[in-house]
Amino acid sequence: VGVVEFTATSGPRYNLGRSADVRDYFRLLFPDSLFELIARETNAGVYREQGPRPDPEWEPTDSNEIAAFLGLSILMGLQSLPKTHLYWSAKHYEGSQDFLLTMTSARYQQLSSVLRVGGCSGEGPGQSDPEDRLHAIRPLLDMVERAMWDAYLPTQC
Repeated sequence: VGVVEFTATSGPRYNLGRSADVRDYFRLLFPDSLFELIARETNAGVYREQGPRPDPEWEPTDSNEIAAFLGLSILMGLQSLPKTHLYWSAKHYEGSQDFLLTMTSARYQQLSSVLRVGGCSGEGPGQSDPEDRLHAIRPLLDMVERAMWDAYLPTQC
């Protein structure tokens, strides 16, 4: 059996240049629309679960806060501490200033308890397809898949 050699172009589709920082590369795979989706679904989930009178402590979130939340979550994965609130303590974590400047520990915990990525707003493709076992997160999966294909051409499939 003869196999045809793979000769198509592959690799990154973008050259962000020397002035690009880590956020520029992060945004290639995780676009603003993803954070907007998560904010919309999180807010819808709170109102759906708590009814017309949600917890008076709840402030609706937005895409910027969701991006900050996910950034802090990634940092937590780089430096493991036994309790989440310790990331806000200079005594326990050298980088606590970044956490303190981004959001309070209480707000981080609040978002952690209500974060939703789909299935709450009723918007987006796949929301009503009972055959799709991932229908609740289909909008998120589709968005990430599009971003991956936009950012990188794989070698042979």
